[in-house]
Amino acid sequence: YDSLSLIEECAYGCFDEACKEKRTIAYKDDLYIQEISFGHIDRFTVEDQMYLSITLINEGPVDLDGVGISVLIYDFGLYFKFGNFEIKEDKKVTKTRTFDIPFDVKKGEYDARIVISNDDIRRVVHREITLI
Repeated sequence: YDSLSLIEECAYGCFDEACKEKRTIAYKDDLYIQEISFGHIDRFTVEDQMYLSITLINEGPVDLDGVGISVLIYDFGLYFKFGNFEIKEDKKVTKTRTFDIPFDVKKGEYDARIVISNDDIRRVVHREITLI
């Protein structure tokens, strides 16, 4: 008997010398971003409030706990974070948020950096928004 020989390969890992029945750790690919929109086709006038809508899908077999969303629009000097919600396995959730556009922002195109994360997963996406 060799203590290093493979006796059984566990699909979801081992615990206490036995195979786990189900995966218990979330993977990056479990979180799918179905849609991100900033209001009216990502265009705003400088007097508007900006509206963010984001739809996320958990395609994995593990509930995603403690999910948060942060948005940074560097050129606005705008950063906000919201969340601490759960996405059950194989479920979809839509989160929305409105925020004021700073009064001194000029018309133009700006980059928004959106981070969706919890303790196991971190997804970063960029969207361009236009102020008219």
